[in-house]
Amino acid sequence: MADEEKQQAGVLRFADELWNSFETVFERVTLGRRDMKKLKQFLEARISIEEHYAKDMINLAKRPDFEVASTPASCWAEVKNSVNTIGQDHRQHYVLELKEIVSALDALIKEIKTEKTAIHTTHKRLLNDLHHKESTHAKTLERYNSAVEHCQNAVMNHNAGERERLPDNKLKKLKSQVTSSFRDMNSRHRAYGNAVRELRKAQEEFDAVLRQHLTTFEEIDRRRAKVFAEQMQRYVRAHEKISQGLSQVDVVLDSSVKSIAVEEDLQEFIAQHQTRQQHTPYVTYRPKFSFTIETARGSDACPHDEFGDLIMDPEAEAELQQFRNQQQGGGAAAPTAAITTGGAPGGASMANNANNNSNNNNPLPPPPAGAKG
Repeated sequence: MADEEKQQAGVLRFADELWNSFETVFERVTLGRRDMKKLKQFLEARISIEEHYAKDMINLAKRPDFEVASTPASCWAEVKNSVNTIGQDHRQHYVLELKEIVSALDALIKEIKTEKTAIHTTHKRLLNDLHHKESTHAKTLERYNSAVEHCQNAVMNHNAGERERLPDNKLKKLKSQVTSSFRDMNSRHRAYGNAVRELRKAQEEFDAVLRQHLTTFEEIDRRRAKVFAEQMQRYVRAHEKISQGLSQVDVVLDSSVKSIAVEEDLQEFIAQHQTRQQHTPYVTYRPKFSFTIETARGSDACPHDEFGDLIMDPEAEAELQQFRNQQQGGGAAAPTAAITTGGAPGGASMANNANNNSNNNNPLPPPPAGAKG
């Protein structure tokens, strides 16, 4: 009935199919525990990496802000915030989550070791007891068979003596041997019967406990696989949370980048810092005119012609016109002028200061008699 139910269910069990493969099953459980230790060590290494990564990212986010107030500065702040967010996410979803996974694996590893060690110890004890009972059974069986053969020979010898009509003393001796052999045979038989009983009891106990052990091993192996699957689901969810966090960071960064307004930043900066003052005028050409020098030059070209492309200062231009008029009319020369070098708005130039100090604003001396304009 049990076999029919098993076949109908179509499920194979350790206790039913592997009753003679204890060591094979034990090795599977041992190797399975070793695999969990490998996974635990892998995750511990990953935790160390994530801890350093999270710490470095959080520290990286502490870099100073931009000094220029602008929309790029706001974007830079979001970049740093995103790095901090990523670091915090890795610390929370990887470091803390992986530590919990490692804790669950560590508990499973310890449970498997405790259970399999206890099972192996009990199995070894029962197996040794079974081997001892089997040895005792084999010895008592051998002794019993020998006693039966000895008894049989004694009876046959006694019967032969009676047929041969041996003397009474010899028949008595043969009868004594028969009695002794029967007594020994019965004793060997009782020992053999007890050995059979003890061995059967040991076999039944061994099989019952073995079935329990194999069932426990099957539960351990199933639990190991389930714990692995559950913890890997947590591992996957940690990755998903990181991915979600990165997606949110991408949205924020994308919005921050799109909010960069180059022209608006420039216009705002100009509006905040414009002085609304008139631009300082460029330097103008202010030559110094001397009737004496011009007369002495004669027909040589005037050096002022080399700077015909320069803009002449209005005052100097008026002086020049006045000077020419005086040359043509033979009157007094106009005041001389100097080239200005510019300076602060409303202030006097260095050249004007020098002219003032040397009385260059006095009228030029009159031309010599007979000079032509």
